[in-house]
Amino acid sequence: MSYTPIPLFNRIPPNDIVNALNTLVNEINANFMAAGFLLNGTVTRRQFFLALANSNLMTTAVAGIPANSNDPVYIQFVSGATVTPNDALASNVKTTLGYTSAQMTALFALAATENP
Repeated sequence: MSYTPIPLFNRIPPNDIVNALNTLVNEINANFMAAGFLLNGTVTRRQFFLALANSNLMTTAVAGIPANSNDPVYIQFVSGATVTPNDALASNVKTTLGYTSAQMTALFALAATENP
């Protein structure tokens, strides 16, 4: 039985290292967001918007956003990082779409499957 040493990092092409690290970071982010959703229903704003867009609901949801830039819904729509089921933006979307709580739960579950 012969010994084969593990190759040194300097023998691995830099692009391979970068690609491996990017894959790892994406997996960590995806799993973290999935865990966050399972724990408290939180998704990123991007995930929430993608779920709306993929359901052909984005135009309707945007029509319900207040034009007042001081309104909490407007602020969260423009610059929020995350969306939770009972926050201002989600509540506004729920009312605008005429959704039930069960429909919003399904929308958030769909959002959680999107890449953060």
